[in-house]
Amino acid sequence: MAKVIDLQEHRVNKEIRLEKAMIDHYEQLMLYIKHRVNIREKVRAKVIFSEKVGCKSSSKFNTLEEQLFLNWFAFDYTTVQGLTIYQIFLKHHHRLDDALHALFMVSVLEPYEIIKKNEDYITAVNLQTNIICQLKYAVDSQNKSFFFARTVPIFDKFLCLGGIFQKVSNNKISSLLNDYNNQEKIGWRTYLKKYAIQYVWNGKTEHE
Repeated sequence: MAKVIDLQEHRVNKEIRLEKAMIDHYEQLMLYIKHRVNIREKVRAKVIFSEKVGCKSSSKFNTLEEQLFLNWFAFDYTTVQGLTIYQIFLKHHHRLDDALHALFMVSVLEPYEIIKKNEDYITAVNLQTNIICQLKYAVDSQNKSFFFARTVPIFDKFLCLGGIFQKVSNNKISSLLNDYNNQEKIGWRTYLKKYAIQYVWNGKTEHE
């Protein structure tokens, strides 16, 4: 009798392979930014980023601030060519399946509220879509309940691209939702692509 395929085991193995491929893809992108992107592009991006979040362009970023800058620089910053860094990266490097790299392309920093957490993952609700999801990322239980993350779906879970930004105050979340609801020009994801970093930023501003 033919061996019965364990569909659940097959699904888990496929999820593991897919997750590894996506993590490798993201790491290749970060290496590309570190070694291949023109320094003048990085300087231009730092000036634009600083204007958006209200800090000095000469500011030295701490680890988390640098992580936020690189996350924005990779996916949301528009180069002088009119493309994102990720789009340029795809022109010269191995691609995932078209459907998968499309998920990277449209990803944005989104706000979540933590429902439950343990050492391996967070169960959280997306504040706009109300979708409850599991994010494969450990968190500090002493940090706040709200966070921003750029994610891509892997079956029933979501993979964080570049970690999570968890020290977000209730006031910033309220400001984001109020600001978005008081404008009628653009949709939610487009709004986040343009403005999310202003609500994630926790560093010093020009006015402090």
